[in-house]
Amino acid sequence: MERLIAGNVVLPILFVALGSPAWAQAAVPPAETQRPAKVAIKAGRLLDVRSGQAASGVVILVEGDRIVSVGGAVPSGVSVIDLSGLTVLPGLIDAHDHIMGDLKDLSSTAALRMSAPQAAIWGVHNLQVMLDHGFTGMRDACEDAGWAYGQVALRNSVAKGLIRGPRMTVAGNCISLTGGHGDEDVLAPDRALGRLPNIADTVDQMDIAVRHDIKFGADWIKLMATGGVGDPTSDGARRRHRGDQGRRARGRGLDRARHVPRRGGGRAPGRTRHLAGSDARDVPARRGRGRLPRRGRSQRHQDESDPADAAVGL
Repeated sequence: MERLIAGNVVLPILFVALGSPAWAQAAVPPAETQRPAKVAIKAGRLLDVRSGQAASGVVILVEGDRIVSVGGAVPSGVSVIDLSGLTVLPGLIDAHDHIMGDLKDLSSTAALRMSAPQAAIWGVHNLQVMLDHGFTGMRDACEDAGWAYGQVALRNSVAKGLIRGPRMTVAGNCISLTGGHGDEDVLAPDRALGRLPNIADTVDQMDIAVRHDIKFGADWIKLMATGGVGDPTSDGARRRHRGDQGRRARGRGLDRARHVPRRGGGRAPGRTRHLAGSDARDVPARRGRGRLPRRGRSQRHQDESDPADAAVGL
């Protein structure tokens, strides 16, 4: 496209390839929008996760990517997927994952060797793998600050139907103290990175970091209260966010989760337990008794496996 500008008038000139069949054809009015095809799934057993009961011989009617009805007979003229010999589950939920980047490269320098666009493309791939393995919901538990809130873009893209993937709720950056589990600067002092927006060493810095996450679309806040497993520079025994910093994070109006060190039982410092939700500060983590039920686990290294081997998720 070339533009001729005269005064305040902008005239776009389009150069059309006359030899292109697409441009040579007359304009064709768009076809009428067709309704998605319906498919009936015959489930040998259908698990109701609310009651814990399994019903036998259930017909599930699906239209496009939505369940229309559960129960009843197979409508006439509808394609049938016969799973009479199998148990059908509702969609699984992965309650803690980090969806961006190459999940098979967990080295301390992985984020430094990957651009934000490449990390987001990996995120699209990882979401599709999760969906094909039966996960229809996932909670992203923060991503590297250098990846520019790509998880928010992925969440929005799934919601708009631009990409395939489970429904997402996402944290923002991994908010950390200097030297903590979310401190991405693992370089030598004379090669150090500039200060990243996820670093919060004081109450006021915590306020800024949380507001930064909210500004760019986070659903909830993730705090790295100490060092963590595999950190080359952190010390999980001594570096930690104080209670007033956690309360400031909670005061911004979103749920939060934090990593805290385990105590007791001979576990090494820096091992982490996950505390989630707005009542996280009330869990007696310092006495080693804070825990949540596991609601889902991601089979995130099964790229080469056959999705048919996994549970059928709807």
